[in-house]
Amino acid sequence: MDENISKIFAKHGERLAALEEGQDALEKRMDKNDKTTEGIFELATNMKNLTIAVEKIGARLEDGLKEQGQRIGALENAVLLMKRNDEAIKDHEKRLDAIEKEPGNKWNKLQWIFIAGLASAALTYFLSNLGA
Repeated sequence: MDENISKIFAKHGERLAALEEGQDALEKRMDKNDKTTEGIFELATNMKNLTIAVEKIGARLEDGLKEQGQRIGALENAVLLMKRNDEAIKDHEKRLDAIEKEPGNKWNKLQWIFIAGLASAALTYFLSNLGA
């Protein structure tokens, strides 16, 4: 009977050794799994932080685009105003040229009146001496 008990103990010892060996392998796998889980958690945390940063950048870009749109609108208005001012300046230049030419026109008219008067006087003198 001792022999049977020894065989049973030996068999149970082998099984116990195999179970302990399996337990060691499972513990190593669990350690690797824990490291992998930590890595995944860290990756998820980094992705969350990256998403938040990208959203903030997107919001800043939208704000910047709105501001640029407002600036472009203001510049377009300024360009329109400058075109209107340019047209007004051209109109004023035409009017100023006409005003500046007016004294010259009056002088020309005065010269023609003087010449016409001299011609009339000469003609009158010539006609009056012709009949006398």
